[in-house]
Amino acid sequence: MSTLPELTADGYDFAHMGKSYHVDCIDNNMMAEFEKRLFAKAKERLLAVKDVLSSQAYELRSTALADRYMAGEFSMMQQGESNPLKDASNTVTLFSLMLDVDEKEVLALLSDKAVRAELTGLFRCAMRDSFPGLSFPNDQ
Repeated sequence: MSTLPELTADGYDFAHMGKSYHVDCIDNNMMAEFEKRLFAKAKERLLAVKDVLSSQAYELRSTALADRYMAGEFSMMQQGESNPLKDASNTVTLFSLMLDVDEKEVLALLSDKAVRAELTGLFRCAMRDSFPGLSFPNDQ
């Protein structure tokens, strides 16, 4: 069972099943790490299909991927439909950075409906603290 979250100077603390977690606010280092992780995942996906591509097609896709990274397409600050946070797996990546745990642990936490609701609230608070003026679609 989770305990009530506690606001700290740099984020929020909560406990679940005897383990304490700290939800960090997002800073420039975390945003850079988020981009790096998304880029690394994209490279892994490209590498997984390398055997079925010609060397020229692989090289073109690899160059295009690097160009996308340099253009900031993996940034959480990307606007509109191309924002990586619109993809649930990328959100899990961000949650893992904010909690400083691996993605499997995040998925395990999110599998519990009550914990998912609590974490969603904590992440919204941390996002608002990180980006003053931020609003969410369901905000009143």
